[in-house]
Amino acid sequence: MAVTAEPNTFNESADFWRYDIGVNVIPADTINKTTNIRWSEYQNKPIPEELYNRWKQEDAFSKGMTIIVGKVWHKGDKRGQYFIFLDADKEVAVLELCTRNGEAITLEKMSQKFLIEQHKDNSEKAHIYLYSPIPFPQKVADSVVGLEVKGLGEHGIAFCFPSIHKNGMPYEIIGTNQPIDLNIEEARGMVQHIDQICIKHGLQYLEKGGFSSSNLTNKLRNIVKALVVDNTIKIPQGQRHMTLISVADSLLFNHLGKGKNKSEEWLKNFFDKINHVLCEPEPLPATEANSIWNSALGFVNRVRKEQNDNHTEGREKDNSKKESQEQQQQSQSSADILVQLATENIQLLFKDQYSIAYALVQVIDHDEVLRVESNKFKRYLSKLFYDNNGNKVINADSVTNAI
Repeated sequence: MAVTAEPNTFNESADFWRYDIGVNVIPADTINKTTNIRWSEYQNKPIPEELYNRWKQEDAFSKGMTIIVGKVWHKGDKRGQYFIFLDADKEVAVLELCTRNGEAITLEKMSQKFLIEQHKDNSEKAHIYLYSPIPFPQKVADSVVGLEVKGLGEHGIAFCFPSIHKNGMPYEIIGTNQPIDLNIEEARGMVQHIDQICIKHGLQYLEKGGFSSSNLTNKLRNIVKALVVDNTIKIPQGQRHMTLISVADSLLFNHLGKGKNKSEEWLKNFFDKINHVLCEPEPLPATEANSIWNSALGFVNRVRKEQNDNHTEGREKDNSKKESQEQQQQSQSSADILVQLATENIQLLFKDQYSIAYALVQVIDHDEVLRVESNKFKRYLSKLFYDNNGNKVINADSVTNAI
């Protein structure tokens, strides 16, 4: 059931954002999308209790309110966390955010974990909030997907429940009012998920390649040069977490493991030196830096294990297929062979909330989600048959029968 607010409970709603969520909340005229408060003054510091109470006494929140996302200031068990705001302003943004690893869920199900608000006149839009130990990189609104991301105070404000939307309907919370609290690895995964959405639609979010190590060589080289030579390159406050995550990934992927000449201890010491010398105005606390390092170490080890497992499995599968291929081709039709190949190679088959069938497949060096009835999926099946059957071409009817 949606959570709404009567006009005389605006102060209680402001208390919800300040004390239950922990962020700065300021009065606003949400219909006209304006504030009488210079909110930028509080993007990196807490609003004093005295000032906040005066706003409530003056009924300043009666026309609505907005929150400053980013650092959590007023909730003890969440201090040091970041409150992240995702603005899905088009249906496609909502659908993409609700689809992860080939599995699609409804917005209502997502609202069981994420704090989500909507206004009834347009159910195709949504505000999605979550806690994260790292700030998300900013993404400005676009006209293709309609997705905006704010993770720091300087990224801007978010007009929120129970304010009246400019179309005349109030924002309402549709599920839980206690948003999910991601750990570092989950937060990294969410950032990468947003990046993949943008790549899919021809947009840019992260720097090319995101968190992968192969494209961080120049950045790491510049950081090393700054550390050794003149320290001219600094890592500013709003970029410390994301940069150190990239540095940790790059160090471990490029310099740790078989054939590498650096020990884990040496790399960790170098990582700590980067944190203490280059981060400003001060380094990340040791607990946060160690958490980033340990998360990167687990991430790198898992990726390498998956690569080794896939290599071994693929080799065993190739040997098995060579032994039985001739017999299978004699006893099966082309469509039967294609069904078996598809079963072995497609990573996931699923239906969305509209019962439309999709397949998660690997295309060259990346994964793609293809609609089963699409021409692109038919071309994928044709190539799959061609590559695994002595460069033989399958006819269109056999592909249709296989589907």
